[in-house]
Amino acid sequence: MIHKKNIPNKDTLKSILNVSKFNFSVTIPSFKHIEEEFDHMNVPFHPIRYHWPQHPSDVLASFRIAYSTKEIYIQYKVKEKSIRALEVNDETGSPWHDSCVEFFLIPGNDNLYYNIECNCIGTCLIQSGENRDIRKRYTKEITRKIRRKSSLGTSPFEEKTGSFEWFFIMAIPVSIFSDQNITTLEGKTIRANFYKCGDKLSKPHWLTWNPVQTEIPSFHQPEFFGLLHFEN
Repeated sequence: MIHKKNIPNKDTLKSILNVSKFNFSVTIPSFKHIEEEFDHMNVPFHPIRYHWPQHPSDVLASFRIAYSTKEIYIQYKVKEKSIRALEVNDETGSPWHDSCVEFFLIPGNDNLYYNIECNCIGTCLIQSGENRDIRKRYTKEITRKIRRKSSLGTSPFEEKTGSFEWFFIMAIPVSIFSDQNITTLEGKTIRANFYKCGDKLSKPHWLTWNPVQTEIPSFHQPEFFGLLHFEN
């Protein structure tokens, strides 16, 4: 999560993904059930690989996404040589300082976008607004509605170096997009982007799914979001 001046480019590549719909027999499926459905439906992982030339990175990050009538499901897979998880508070923490995965989206027909940022032990930040300078940060009453699970557990730790592979999965209720009264995503095409970062690692990195053509790393760039089409 970086807020700095940027140089936009109108000739931006727009990645497009079709988002599969899961039909569960229960309202709140378990993470085991969700992962089994991902595999059963052959939902692929998509790379988060674009970086800024002055910040090369050997981090390998990817995600897969699906949805139901009630939730959006995102699973991240990350391989990196350094991990950190010190942020533990959903309301006041800065998860982008740690090994962090992020999902930005515009679910409505206006310019209001949400940023959902989670570190590798599940500490989560949710904000909304029309630009990077004026953001509404949501309280724990909202953030706790996002179900999440990390293969690294929930306990904080200082930076570790070595060779690490970790998975993170979250279920985002459609109801949290209350500022726009979103009740369903079925059949809709929305703008979104996926990120991987680690601002305070010994070797910081900033990676994107759809390329962000700015001079320096900056995730709050809705003009560079790709497209997600939620299948019927």
